[in-house]
Amino acid sequence: MGAAFVLACAAVLGGCASGSFLGTRYDNFTAYYNTYYNARRAYDEAQRAMDRAPAALDRTRYLAVYPVADGRGQQQAFDAVIRRGADVLREHPDSKWADDALLLIGKSYFALGQYVGAEQKFREILSLSVGKSRPGDLDAESRLWLARTLVAGGRTQAALDFLAETLARETTSRRLAARLNLVRADLDVQRASWDDAADALTAALDGRVLGDDALRARAAYLLGQVEATRGNADASIAAFSLAARLTTDFELGYAADVSALVTRDGNDDGNADGALATLRRLDRDDKYADRRAELALVRARLLSAAGRRDEAVRAFGDALYGDYRDRAAVRGRALYGLADLYRGDFQDYTAAAVYYDSAAAVLTAPANAATLRLTPEAITDAAQRRTAFSAYATARRDIAAADSLLRLGRMDDSTFASTIRGYRQRLAREQEVAERERRRREEAAAFSGSAGGVGGTGSLPAGKIDVINNGGGTSAGAQPQSGSTSGFLFYLDPGRVRENRRAFAEIWGERPHVPNWRRREAITGTGSVQLAASIDRGAASPTGVDDGLPTLDLSAIPRTRAQQDTVLSRRAGARYRLGSVFLLNLEQPDSAAVYFRQIVSEDSLYGVAPRAFYALAEAQRALGDSLAADALFRQALERYPGLDFANRLRERFGQPAVGEVRDTLDADRTAYADAYAAWQSGAGTAADSSAMGASGAGIAG
Repeated sequence: MGAAFVLACAAVLGGCASGSFLGTRYDNFTAYYNTYYNARRAYDEAQRAMDRAPAALDRTRYLAVYPVADGRGQQQAFDAVIRRGADVLREHPDSKWADDALLLIGKSYFALGQYVGAEQKFREILSLSVGKSRPGDLDAESRLWLARTLVAGGRTQAALDFLAETLARETTSRRLAARLNLVRADLDVQRASWDDAADALTAALDGRVLGDDALRARAAYLLGQVEATRGNADASIAAFSLAARLTTDFELGYAADVSALVTRDGNDDGNADGALATLRRLDRDDKYADRRAELALVRARLLSAAGRRDEAVRAFGDALYGDYRDRAAVRGRALYGLADLYRGDFQDYTAAAVYYDSAAAVLTAPANAATLRLTPEAITDAAQRRTAFSAYATARRDIAAADSLLRLGRMDDSTFASTIRGYRQRLAREQEVAERERRRREEAAAFSGSAGGVGGTGSLPAGKIDVINNGGGTSAGAQPQSGSTSGFLFYLDPGRVRENRRAFAEIWGERPHVPNWRRREAITGTGSVQLAASIDRGAASPTGVDDGLPTLDLSAIPRTRAQQDTVLSRRAGARYRLGSVFLLNLEQPDSAAVYFRQIVSEDSLYGVAPRAFYALAEAQRALGDSLAADALFRQALERYPGLDFANRLRERFGQPAVGEVRDTLDADRTAYADAYAAWQSGAGTAADSSAMGASGAGIAG
């Protein structure tokens, strides 16, 4: 009987191997439990490990509804899935799990970024469905994964064709069509085709055919970003609000709430008070404790958009200096926001230049910014704005310094001496205040048993700090002298010395502290000021005597015509630079025209005048006044026929080009610099000054 049982079992097994009904079921059974089950479990574990990797949501990047995850960290796990799937295909090619094994292999290739292999496997599955009147779920899933693979692999046209073909099929279900529209939206965002992306996302979100709230939340968030890019603030806010309601993910919910608030910046009909109330609710929520600096930054932006600029400045300061955990993360954006506020609301470009400079030191645009999916909220031009506004600040500072120097240089001798003395007296008072503060701190430190003091600082009137520099006295950063080095009765202490000098002046008046001073005054004349000698020596005191006041370096003040011509030339160059910044960088041709016109009317003798004339015409054209621009272009061609832009103007007016043109600007600058250097060395004469004037006249034509 035992032998008969063995023979019966053999017969059954033989029947199973021959393709009978029982054999097919047995093949499916062994394929699933011996091979496919292990492959599927390995894939699920690898996918979960990949999903556990932290992925912070960056609001400056467009969110992919179907993100392309990097599975290279799970290389071994996905390789094991591929091997086990191949085992199913090799050992059980006719089982019903063969198609599923192909799908697992294709998804594993996709996770590893091997898109060619993934595409091949998905197409193999689709080929098995050819001719079927009702393709199954496996066909639909393979079409979705194939579309994702083509998009991730950068095969744009192939993806567009495949999506159009699948969406046009009568057998495509509504759920598959909705998901394919999400893939299409991701592709449209990559192509910056915002209208198509909005249409695809709206179609996918119509109704509840997606059947997945997590997927709907991501789609709604992307729609909010797309609508914001299109300038539809209301639609954007509605989409962000939908995403916040649908999602259970903390990062996505926070990003949706904040993005809805930020979008109100550009919404003229936005309710600022309502947005600020929502922001206060978020700020009080303990789960946002690590985001309070960013919430302060959003508050500043809302206040700025509402025109409450003073409150906005305080809110930006709160984001920068508040006791928040995420303060460092928002520093660059807060500085950039302050720069925008001072540029736009306060029209203070000098302050904006300072903040743009600080922001650029923190914000660095990614090297592949052109290929990234960056939203308009991303800051990528911090370095360019620093360059432009630094050029503005430098040019303005140079113009102010030149104007200040010229004002001082053109004063008569008596007024000049009085003005310089006023500066020195003011500087003395500031140094006295600083010295008293230093002594107070030194005494307080000595009383408390600690050492050292802190020196104070002084400042000159605005606009003069670059012109007149302190040439003597105690520097602001110098260490104060201790009592042991001040000498007997503090006769070496600078503060005591100045106080004694002032006490002497109250009794005896201001006079040289030298013998025979009355006879010297009688010889030189009362009140006479030897300005030329003072400038030659760079002396601080116009009288050449020590009157107890701080010394000043007066060598930069132009007291002669040649010196004033040099300063005027520098000012013309600074005006041209400033006009160019307004025209090319700040896109304010009206402001640029002001400075170019100043050069044309006031600085026509200097080398930059031809360029300014041409630039003035360009500014008028940018303002839309083509008649004035053409008139200026014609005048420029008549006045400066030999410069490099002349042939461009001749072509503009249909005139024939003239030989090889020469740009004389560099040569004129060189000649002027040589003449100035000769004057500086002491070899210059009145002839040099005349030559420089003649050179400028030659430039002007």
